[in-house]
Amino acid sequence: MVSSAPVRNKVFISYSHKDAKYLVDGLLPHLQYLEKNKRIDLWIDTKLKPGEDWQDELEIALASAKVAILLISIDFLNSPFIAKNELPPLLFAAEDEGVTILPVILRPCDIPKSLSRFQAINDLSRTVSMMKGYEREKLWVKVAKETEDAMNSHIAEMKVPNKALSNEEVDYEDALEETLREMEQRLSLDPAWVVLLKQNEPEEKEEHG
Repeated sequence: MVSSAPVRNKVFISYSHKDAKYLVDGLLPHLQYLEKNKRIDLWIDTKLKPGEDWQDELEIALASAKVAILLISIDFLNSPFIAKNELPPLLFAAEDEGVTILPVILRPCDIPKSLSRFQAINDLSRTVSMMKGYEREKLWVKVAKETEDAMNSHIAEMKVPNKALSNEEVDYEDALEETLREMEQRLSLDPAWVVLLKQNEPEEKEEHG
């Protein structure tokens, strides 16, 4: 049996473990607050439990990602694991399935074109490492808000086709009612319609008998 593709409804965080302090002591608490209040569904590798197949879990998480936060630094760019296992499916999904990529520049580095085409939360001239404590907190709040907004926009997009279909159905019903009213008026005003209807009545009764 072929399993269906996972629904894209999660927030995925891609980062180098050498930059874990920026995540654990900075961004993560803000995202955990949103998750606690059921405003996002977060996946991060620290959720892996002992004995779990990390590769399978990672593939499922990547296939379920609707928003991907990239914590970019030179260590992020140098990571063979990220370059091989995380970035290719995320960048492909961004192009093919509309996944939102949210880069956060942690430390100065030469960002490749494949990533610089995505609008970063902060500027390369003002990396997280250059910020003071209160500036970082403001940035993490901004990242969390952008993440939640991106998830909400995807949910809204999913609802639009249903609304459009509903409007079409309403328009169709209105047009049908108008057509029936016109037919009733013709029947009441035009004797020829009455004669034609009486001629067809016996045939209709025989067909339904």
